[in-house]
This record gives sequence, C-alpha cells and structure tokens, in this order.
Amino acid sequence: MPTAVKEETYEITRAETGMIEDNVEPGPGREEWDEIFRVQVPIGISYVFTPENVFSLYMIDLVQDVEGCISDDGGVQTDETADARNATVNDVVLLPAVMTVNDALYVGLRHPFTQVRIKYSTRGDGVGTVTWEYWTGAAWVALTGVVDGTSNFSAAAGTYLVTFTLPKNWAKTAVKGFSMFWVRGRVSAVTTAGTAATTGDQAWMHYALEHRATDLIKVERRDSSENVRVPLIGPTQYALVKEFADVDKKAHLDIAGVEIAREGEWLAALIQSTAGVIDASESYLSLTCKRIRHTLFE
Repeated sequence: MPTAVKEETYEITRAETGMIEDNVEPGPGREEWDEIFRVQVPIGISYVFTPENVFSLYMIDLVQDVEGCISDDGGVQTDETADARNATVNDVVLLPAVMTVNDALYVGLRHPFTQVRIKYSTRGDGVGTVTWEYWTGAAWVALTGVVDGTSNFSAAAGTYLVTFTLPKNWAKTAVKGFSMFWVRGRVSAVTTAGTAATTGDQAWMHYALEHRATDLIKVERRDSSENVRVPLIGPTQYALVKEFADVDKKAHLDIAGVEIAREGEWLAALIQSTAGVIDASESYLSLTCKRIRHTLFE
C-alpha cells in the first residue's frame, strides 16, 4: 500500500493549540517555567522545522485587584483592602482630612508590580507632596521612573495610573501584619494641611500591560511520552509582537538543522515570568513550519 506525501507551508496559531487558561505566576525565586500552549501532532501528519522558520508571541499581563491597601494617618494604620477591592464610592481613605508629613497610602501584592490604578470620587482640600517609595529590605526609598497621574492627589476626581520602574532590590515587608511587596505614597511635605479627606472608590494592580523584556520564552519538541525534549527556541528573551500591528517581529528558530515532530509528538511553549501575572488566555502566537501529510491509498 503506497503512501502519497503532500508537503505545504503551515502556520500553527493559537486556534490550533491547547492554550493554558490558568494565569501564569512566577514561582519561588522567579525561576519557574510555565507552559502556555501545547499542540499534539495529528495522525498522518508531520511538522518539519528548519532555521528559516519563525515564532512570534504576544502576551499581556493580568489586571487585578490589589491584595493589600493600608492607610496611615499619623502612624495609625487602617486596613482598607476589602474596600479597595469593591466599587463602593468613597470608602477608601487615600489621604486623611488633616494631612501631616509621613501620612501614607500603602498598596501591596504578593509579587512585584509596576503600576497601580486608583479611582477616587472625592478630592480633599489638603495640598502637599506625595513621594512614592518601596522597601529595599533595609529602608524605604523613593521609586524611580515615577509617573503620578494623581499629581500628588491634587488632580480632580477620576481614575489615574501611578507607574514606576520595577526595583531590582525590592523586598517583601510586613505592613499591618501582611507580608507583601509594598509601595507607599508618603506625604513628604505639606503646603496646606486641609480639613477634608481624599477618599477613593477602588484600586487595581496594573503590570506592564505587555510583556517585560526580562521575561524568557522557549519552544520545544517532545516525544509522545514527553520525556525527550528538544529545544526549537530558547530559553531566550523575545521581542514584542502585536497581532495586526508589528507581527513581522518574529524570532527565527535557533535549531542548527532540521527537527521533525511526528504524529503523536508534542510541541509546547513555556514562559519564565519575572514579575506579575501573565494572562495566558489572551495571548497570540504563531509558529511556522512545513506540514507533511501522509495519505495511504490502494
């Protein structure tokens, strides 16, 4: 019984793969590899990969509620976490009615992050300077690259982003008994103490909404048992790829010659996230190859 062979160019995309729908979080030491997609080669098919083939990936980070929110009024700390995680208006004290130096708003998460989104409906009448800081393991120091959309909480009521550069020496610390990665907006100078508090509605964690340059990606071929694994890419950093925008930014496979994934074998992509939580369910990917169809006929 002869076999007819048909060879064609082929692009494996998200639609053809089994995506991992769970959110991808960094493990201890941020050295954990998490699988983000897998595809099993169908019966009667082989995929052939050469160095000319390319891989592209676009991923976003998950937007989620804060895990810790603490207000500090003259050294008295109040847990605002539950209120910051719901949409009730004016139930989170961001700055106290009478501002004094070292009053602060703490926002925390179990993992490092680079953005916080804050929504508030009532702007108090105090005027001062708010310095955004993080804990190094030894002291609170000013964050770098801060863009404070609230303008020291002087902006009119609205929803604003506070962004900053991810610190390399950020350490967890306990604030009101909760050990997390915290940033705080501390009143470092007071111009007018005021008589009315600035109260907020809700706060969310925003990571870099697209992947970080420090994230690593790898793609591998596995035998049917998944015990033998051959890398097609990586581990390596990957360039940002946006569907319909700059999808031409693709990485060439770093295999030296030819790799063949035969029927029943697996292809998988894995990511090592250096911070935050990646939403794998919203990813875009493309992996090109040759598809060989083996057809039996009499």
